[in-house]
Amino acid sequence: MHEVLSPYRDVRDALLLIDGIALVLAGIVGAVLGRSATRPIGELVRAAERIQEGRYDTAVVATGAAEFRSLAATFNTMQKNIAEREADITFQARHDTLTGLPIGPSWKAPGRDHRQPEQVALVLIDLRKVSEINASWSPCGVTMC
Repeated sequence: MHEVLSPYRDVRDALLLIDGIALVLAGIVGAVLGRSATRPIGELVRAAERIQEGRYDTAVVATGAAEFRSLAATFNTMQKNIAEREADITFQARHDTLTGLPIGPSWKAPGRDHRQPEQVALVLIDLRKVSEINASWSPCGVTMC
């Protein structure tokens, strides 16, 4: 029986060796392809964490497929828009909306040592009929255009 099955054992051993090599190669190819897909995702995750922390200075660069590059461009646009909105909100919080002048403790005289306390005066002028004065500066007069 041993002699009869001997050629089949050789074929079986050869097939097992071929299967083993194929499995190892498939694992290597899978690892390389998996890494090429997860690397751009990792870059996007790190970019989202930076944006969450309020750091908008670093552009998102993703390599890989067109979808990853498109998503990176969307991240960059989102990051820019958030930074602009935050700057606008900060400006509005620290400046008078009508005059654009700084308000509160953020006002500093130019050329002064900012470690020294500031002296600030507030002048209040009480104007009557301000709406009529504003309307007189309008090209349409008192009525709306």
